[in-house]
Amino acid sequence: MRTTNQRLPCSTPVTRSVERYLLAARWGVILSAAAIFRFEGFPGGSLVPIRPLWGALIVLNLILSVYIWQQEPIALHRAAPLLAVDALQITLAIILTGGYRSAFYVLSLLLAAEIGLTFRWREGVAFIISTGVWLSVINVLGQTNNLEAYAAYITVSKFAIFLIVGLLVSALNELMHREITACEQTNAIASRLKALNNLFFRLGGSRLDLQQTLDAVIESTRFLPQVRFAVVLLPAGEGRWKITASNLETFAVGEEIQLPGWRAESDTVLCLEDACPNILTSRMAGIPQTWLAVLRLFAVAEETPGYLLVGYQTDKPLDEEAVSYLQSLAQEANLALRNARLYAQEKAQVEKMQRFETLQATFFSAISHELKTPLSVLEMLVPSLTQFPGLPPDTQSEIIETITHNLNRLDGLIRDLLESARLEARAVQLHPRDFKLSPRIRGVLANVRPLAEAKEQELVLKMASPDLQIWADPTRTDQILSNLLHNAVKFSPPQSRIQVEVAMQKDNVRICVLDEGPGIPEEDKAQIFDKFYVVKEQKALSGVGLGLFICRSLVQMHKGRIWVEDRPSGGSRFCFTLPHKSEVLRDEKSRQEDFDY
Repeated sequence: MRTTNQRLPCSTPVTRSVERYLLAARWGVILSAAAIFRFEGFPGGSLVPIRPLWGALIVLNLILSVYIWQQEPIALHRAAPLLAVDALQITLAIILTGGYRSAFYVLSLLLAAEIGLTFRWREGVAFIISTGVWLSVINVLGQTNNLEAYAAYITVSKFAIFLIVGLLVSALNELMHREITACEQTNAIASRLKALNNLFFRLGGSRLDLQQTLDAVIESTRFLPQVRFAVVLLPAGEGRWKITASNLETFAVGEEIQLPGWRAESDTVLCLEDACPNILTSRMAGIPQTWLAVLRLFAVAEETPGYLLVGYQTDKPLDEEAVSYLQSLAQEANLALRNARLYAQEKAQVEKMQRFETLQATFFSAISHELKTPLSVLEMLVPSLTQFPGLPPDTQSEIIETITHNLNRLDGLIRDLLESARLEARAVQLHPRDFKLSPRIRGVLANVRPLAEAKEQELVLKMASPDLQIWADPTRTDQILSNLLHNAVKFSPPQSRIQVEVAMQKDNVRICVLDEGPGIPEEDKAQIFDKFYVVKEQKALSGVGLGLFICRSLVQMHKGRIWVEDRPSGGSRFCFTLPHKSEVLRDEKSRQEDFDY
């Protein structure tokens, strides 16, 4: 159930109205003393003329009143100048108007109240006692006549009154401070609960999308007043981390950073700026941040966890409540991330099954067509040889040639099916050896040339060195190149040029077949080497989609790589690599165990 968390009205212990009450009391004391003594004299005598003293006192307090009215020094925690001026004027007034019998000692009670409201109770008590002792000494030293017998009692009494007033105000101020602290803590808890509540509902609306889930986690941290930024790091490889979500410009989403060997030892780690990894602190330059909370997100990856970084601006370590909130945030985020990851896995599995069903349907459609066409031709032509024995020799020869072509087509289809099944069962073994590459390529080109000449296509070989040797299985090398060349002849238009390029690299040889066909759409390049996969635009010519799958499997068995890329002038460029050093395929047993389809 969604709740609304209302903030309690928390205010500072000393408000503008409290300062005005003190200001009114100040003038009440001054005017009362003026009315009682009628600006003429004081019981303890005076060292200066009375009326100028009153004038100076009123002018000074008028200036103080304007300062207090405009600046609110006690409420805004900048009361040091006010306390110093009040202490000075009370000291001078007592000395100049009779010492312990001076009526201006009443103003010292206002000073006690100001001290009690300005400082917390420990500092306040110390200042009240020291100021009270100072004023008692001034009472005695400022006496203009001989000390009377009861002078000690008056001084002690005034000290006690000063102490009582100051301590009462300090105690009241401390109670107000604690009440406000409790109010702020309540508001902080309410804000955290609101953040968790909003996070819960935002995660519910993320539709189990990982990025939306991470963005919701980042957004939930803004409800905390001390938080300055939040960043999510997900593992991207050995020692590398990807910034997946962030509300800080120096941590750009999608960027990768290096944190070699860095790993949090517990679910929640708090570190000062100087104790955090340098790569993090360097990006925090200029940000008012002192503490960095590092929370593990163990639900985003199987082995290496991700991290939620939360920067706090505070001059003291985080309290247990803040740490507890962060842990609750991480737990809720981990639960949502786990659900998102499981949903993504399930979605990928469903998509995989859908692709399999599509491939299966494509396969059966293609295999039916590939089998039915030559069988239909054979069914039609074979009876003609027996029913029409008197056919001309040229016609008989043509019929036999057509029958042979379709039988070869069926034989090739069956061989491809058996070969793919053997590859998947890991029943194919390589027999690598050193051999010259040039004669093998020329032999494959010679076998393919009749097909190319039928379409008036030109076959070209470019090799840097005719003596180039490689370490591979010669028969399988011929098979890979033959499949690629047959595809190039099949999909290239008549009177086009098909080119084979061979280049030496550091540890291998790169062989490329370039054609001038329609090319491979970008969305099909990632799946073109999958079993039974056929490009939609090329279904009429593609067969059952086993040729490139067989090529990829054989290349991987050689520890090589195969890929396709577009040609700038149009067409495709199919490339694969084979090793030219025997050490690459030295351990045949290891090769078979590592082979992955």
